[in-house]
Amino acid sequence: FLAHLAIPFSGIPDPGNSDVFAIAELGGWFAFEVVFLSMTCRWGRATIHALAETQAELEVGLKTAESDSVRHAAALQASEAQSHAILESAHQAILTFDKSGRIRVFNAATIELFRRAPEELAGESIWELFAAPFSESLSRQFDKQTNDPNRGPLRWNRDLVASRRDGETFPASISVSETRIGDDPLFAVICRDATNEKLVEAMMSRYVD
Repeated sequence: FLAHLAIPFSGIPDPGNSDVFAIAELGGWFAFEVVFLSMTCRWGRATIHALAETQAELEVGLKTAESDSVRHAAALQASEAQSHAILESAHQAILTFDKSGRIRVFNAATIELFRRAPEELAGESIWELFAAPFSESLSRQFDKQTNDPNRGPLRWNRDLVASRRDGETFPASISVSETRIGDDPLFAVICRDATNEKLVEAMMSRYVD
């Protein structure tokens, strides 16, 4: 096609002469191949350059994502360490239990207050920490309230009698609140020894009488 276009402008006679036309056609195809190869090379270089830029951007994105993931993991670890430090530094017994009543987490003050070893507390029923009849009554109330489909979050404040491992009992005040970990409810308990308060109340009562 380029050979046909080149003939009128190149002074070559009309392609009646087959040899002349063949040479012109060959030259045209040669010119076409040169132009085509030049364009292909430029397109190839541009494509390679674009791919290199895309790869560089992906590498930067991956490094940024990895850096964000590392920072998030570090922040989460620091938060957990702070929560553990706060829990262990509390003077009051703090523990959590699940819907089945099994103790999940507890602090050092819980061990001291109930005089139980960690392995005796882990997985133990929360109701075993309270003396009868409070343990049975609390268990029934808890089951009734948590099985109510229309219930709100559980919130309790109770004065009762707690029991230590050796069977010794003492007056205690507890606060129970509910939270959620995913779809599962978790219950937090703050328990304190109310012995001194009860002694003061008894002395004041005798003084008034």
